[in-house]
Amino acid sequence: DLGTREFEVEGYTEFRLAGDRLMTLTEVEGSEEGDHLLSSWPVDGGGATVLGAFRVGLFSETRVPGWAVDPTGAWLGRADDRDVHLHRLDTLHDVGTVSPRFTLQHPERIMALTLGTDGDPVVTADDSDTIRIWSPRRQSAPLRTLQGQQGVKTVSVDPQRSTLAVAGGRSVRL
Repeated sequence: DLGTREFEVEGYTEFRLAGDRLMTLTEVEGSEEGDHLLSSWPVDGGGATVLGAFRVGLFSETRVPGWAVDPTGAWLGRADDRDVHLHRLDTLHDVGTVSPRFTLQHPERIMALTLGTDGDPVVTADDSDTIRIWSPRRQSAPLRTLQGQQGVKTVSVDPQRSTLAVAGGRSVRL
């Protein structure tokens, strides 16, 4: 049974579950620049809290926003072409005025992004078919690089940080 809770949003919206919260990223109507509102909704009832307004990078022309929230709902990761910016959600009001806690500089355009528990690790896939596993606390270089991962569209890491799932084309690999 999926239940009956329904969330009313205005505009194109992507969502992520983070613990007992539903995080939504809603495109601002009429925006040509990728302006979005990030909101947090309690799953068990109640209204949304707007956490911030910002311009988010888009993974492709299909307007899929480049963002992730860690499973605890504490960290926001947003892709901006070749950079990943990590923000603490409890300090977020306007990403344009709040400096990210960490920025990871990526050598290629980012195509997929996920965050582990408490924002560590950060896993990215890029358009050179490379997956990089980062620790935000060690920003200089990835902890691990996996090359030859063709057509990756989605990456995910389990809460215990022991399994990485990679999806692309017609397969999911663990």
